[in-house]
Amino acid sequence: MLGTPAQRQVLDEHRRRLVTAARKHGKAVAMLTDSVEGVRQMIGLGATIINYASDATVLRAGYASAVDEIRRALSARA
Repeated sequence: MLGTPAQRQVLDEHRRRLVTAARKHGKAVAMLTDSVEGVRQMIGLGATIINYASDATVLRAGYASAVDEIRRALSARA
């Protein structure tokens, strides 16, 4: 299933089954995602706790943004 065209559909179906079972037993549903679109998807599936990315991912994105800004500033000087 992983790496196939059906991957997303199969994973979404398993996530829906997990949410249904958790609700049936009065449990919270936690999901991990690494994008804003993923957050929207998890909310749509019924997740009650969403872990958005990891601290390393957030730090890397922040530093990448800063480096891009610095490069633009330097190229504007040239």
